[in-house]
Amino acid sequence: MLSYKNTVSALLKYTVLPAALVLSTTANAALIHFTGELANPNSVVITEFVVETDSNIRGWTDSFGDYANFDPITSLWDSAGNLLLDNDDNPNINPATQTRYDSGFQTVLSAGTYYFTMSVFSNFPIAGQNLFSGNPFAGLASNASCADTSSCSIGDWYFGNNRTAPNGDPVGSMYSLWLDGVASAEVVNPPNPVPAPASLLLLAAGLFGLLRKKS
Repeated sequence: MLSYKNTVSALLKYTVLPAALVLSTTANAALIHFTGELANPNSVVITEFVVETDSNIRGWTDSFGDYANFDPITSLWDSAGNLLLDNDDNPNINPATQTRYDSGFQTVLSAGTYYFTMSVFSNFPIAGQNLFSGNPFAGLASNASCADTSSCSIGDWYFGNNRTAPNGDPVGSMYSLWLDGVASAEVVNPPNPVPAPASLLLLAAGLFGLLRKKS
């Protein structure tokens, strides 16, 4: 799990709207599915997963849908937040449901905890940067339809780059992530990144006050 320091760091960096999660049991290897919606073009979904024994692990997206939704970038990180690999386009992890710009990986991992992240093309992770400190993602440039990439919609950002869905609608913000062969997994960056640390600090202050009162 994320430490308090890493949790606060992740909370402050990334914004994701509430996700609908379909989870399997945590015992043995499993296929686990996460769906949700990105808040803005610079949002990053951080999923923590556990591998119990050395295993062939797959992680992928299948939500692109020929520009029905955004073009995803996926990345794999170790328990310390070091980048192991990233991928732009790989529709061959599960070709039955993926389309051309979906993304993913398949690799052998040792037992341990890892992080699978998803961002919007071309918001790639920066080599040498840690997931939990510094500026691990390059970020996206604003355009005429999206002056602030931390608050505009993904559809507006794509429109500013002359992109729409095949039927002319705005590019969607929905995502679908899969992990196969893992023991357990959860999305660890919640939907409200700024209030959460403040709430934690208020709780800590309250507990400290109670301890002082008892002493």
